[in-house]
Amino acid sequence: MREIIAKVKEKTNIPVYERTIENVVGAILASSNIWRIVDLSEEPLPLVVAVLEVLNEFGYVEFRDGVFLTDKGKEFADEHGIGKREDYPCLSCEGKTVNIDAFGELLEQFKEIVKDRPQPKHEFDQAYVTPETTVARIILMHTRGDLENKEVFVLGDDDLTSIALMLSGLPKRIAVLDIDERLIKFIEKTADEIGYSNIDIFTFDLRKP
Repeated sequence: MREIIAKVKEKTNIPVYERTIENVVGAILASSNIWRIVDLSEEPLPLVVAVLEVLNEFGYVEFRDGVFLTDKGKEFADEHGIGKREDYPCLSCEGKTVNIDAFGELLEQFKEIVKDRPQPKHEFDQAYVTPETTVARIILMHTRGDLENKEVFVLGDDDLTSIALMLSGLPKRIAVLDIDERLIKFIEKTADEIGYSNIDIFTFDLRKP
């Protein structure tokens, strides 16, 4: 386990612990789908990728139309007492904890707009969530009193949360900062098309403050 952790640390600056490896291996036991593995492990995407690469180097996983534990990997899981990660989301809200139907019209508008969004760029570790998840986030913000008549700063917006916020009409003002000029232009274009002016949009690389 220590050797795996040491190798992962060579690939990423994100903190990694024994529990991190257990979370990822447990998720692989439950699913071969990379996005489901990320979801179940509850670890950041770049960290999961680094762990999978190292596990592959050690012969514990193989990539074949998905991610699978090898026999050696299964022995590793047994040796360390790692079980399958289980997930029991609420069937009504699909684990989102909010009633998304309350913002059904906004969701449909959002889906129509983002279908033309730029494709994810691996170099920026982009991985878009579903429109339902983005809208659920703003609903949750609203229920916490963090949205209406508030100034909202979106730091990195590959999920296009700023567009959902604009459609809601709830914030007093929105500021968006992202490294990807394609996303910035898409957000600017959308703001113009829907006539939303209370927004400031910046292209910026926080790695070079």
